[in-house]
This record gives sequence, structure tokens and C-alpha cells, in this order.
Amino acid sequence: MNNVFIKTDMQDVTSNQGVAMCESQSKIDFLKSLHTLQMQLSGVGKNLTGFGYKYQDFNEIIREIKQVIKSNNLDIGFTQCPTVKSFDGNIVNVITTTFYSTKTGYRESFDTPIYTEELKSIEGKSKNTLPQLVGSCITYFKRYALVAYLSIESEVDNDANTLGTRQDTTEEESKGVETPPIDVSRVVKSNNTIVNKDNIVAVNKDNKANSIKFSCYKSLLIAARRMHKYLVNKPFDSISQINAYLNAIKLGDDSSLLEYFNMNKALRNVNYWIELIREYIFKNE
Repeated sequence: MNNVFIKTDMQDVTSNQGVAMCESQSKIDFLKSLHTLQMQLSGVGKNLTGFGYKYQDFNEIIREIKQVIKSNNLDIGFTQCPTVKSFDGNIVNVITTTFYSTKTGYRESFDTPIYTEELKSIEGKSKNTLPQLVGSCITYFKRYALVAYLSIESEVDNDANTLGTRQDTTEEESKGVETPPIDVSRVVKSNNTIVNKDNIVAVNKDNKANSIKFSCYKSLLIAARRMHKYLVNKPFDSISQINAYLNAIKLGDDSSLLEYFNMNKALRNVNYWIELIREYIFKNE
């Protein structure tokens, strides 16, 4: 009798090991297909234009993903469904994105909050109805989830080093902000030193940190200027005020901007800017 029990236990152990090995192989096969999908996906350009910004076409992203799956005969599929989940006792509207193996059933899922509960406060300020806002919100976060999970490039620059500077300069000039001319022939980089006709500046950690800080200020001000006319609660009084701060930043002076931030404490809160960007996107996409 004991031998029967021992044999049964051994069969159970062997069976469990077989299931674990099968699940492990299913995961390996799935990850291989996922990796191939990520590597074969081309960048999807931001071909659609909103108010002052461009964004990727969700349908084009879907077509690109399906085409790569088909052309590479990948064992992978995906679904995206709006639903509700409970987190710490709170009901949250989310997009559940699931990638799965069509052969083994192995799957990986993740949730993306879509914040539709906040659309009521925006409805009266937008030209769109609530159902339109909800639809735009769902599409936006579906696109966001796929782009993030599959590492889809938005666009590819053939000459990134010069194009970024050229676009930025053009944008600044079109907005009336003075852009100092750059005499490339008088700039030499050697042994961590920048030499021009006026001075010699050693490149060190302090200068690097300072450069990053001023670049962030500049990006923030440009974003505020783009959103200005569409926001109800504007972070700055006027476009000219933003341009004045931009000109000061270009000259390496952030004192007036910091003074303004100290007078308006809300502007120093990251969540404040997140809400502004969210309002801008929902009103104009």
C-alpha cells in the first residue's frame, strides 16, 4: 500500500515539473516573438496635427504592428480594453493591454490609468462633448501604452544634431524671441575647453549642471507659450511675459523667473504642470 502512495507522489512531482517546464518554455517563446516584434517595428511619424503639436496616428501604429506580426509569422497577438480596476479600495478607469501567444495561451498584461473621471470638469471648457472627450482619452492612452511597451520610435532624424537646433531657432524667431547668432568658425572644442572670441570657459560639472537647468527652464517656457491661449488657468499673464523670461534665460539669467516662481508657489509643483498638459491635450486632440 505504501508503495502505491510513493508511486503516486512521484507521479505528481514529475507532472508538476513537466507543467513548470512547459510554462517556462511558453514564456521563452513569447519573449522571443515580442523581441522580434520590437526590433522589426519601424518608427511611426507624428503625421497628425493638433493645436500647436503633432502626434502619431493610432490606426497607423496598429497597422504597423499587425504587418510586422504577419510578415515575420510571429506567435503573438494583443488586445486593448477599457475597464475598471480596484486599487487600494479606489475604482480606477484603465486600459488593460494584453499581449499573448496564440499557440500556448501565455500572456502578459498591464493597466494604464486613463483619468476619465476628471473629464467632467473639462467638458464645459471644451468644444467637444463628454463622449468625444472620453473617446479621445481612450485613444490617447491606448496609443501611449503601445508606444511605451513596444518602444516604438515617433520619428527618425537624419541629421539630429543640426535639425534640433535649426527647428528650435526657427520656432523662437517666429515667436518674436531674439536668438543670438552663432559664429561656428569662432568656436573650437578641445580637451574639454570651449574657446571663442570673448572668453575661455572650462567645461566642468558645475557648468554641465547649469546647462541642464537652463535647458529645462527653456523647455518649460516654450511649452507654456504653446498652451497659453488654450488654458483657463494660465501659468503666466501673457505671451510677452513668457518671451521676456525666455530672453533672460538665453542670457544665462534665471533670477527673474525664480522670483516669479517664488511668488507663485503652485508653479513649483510638478502635478500643477501635469494637469495643465492634460487639459491642453483633452481640449485640442
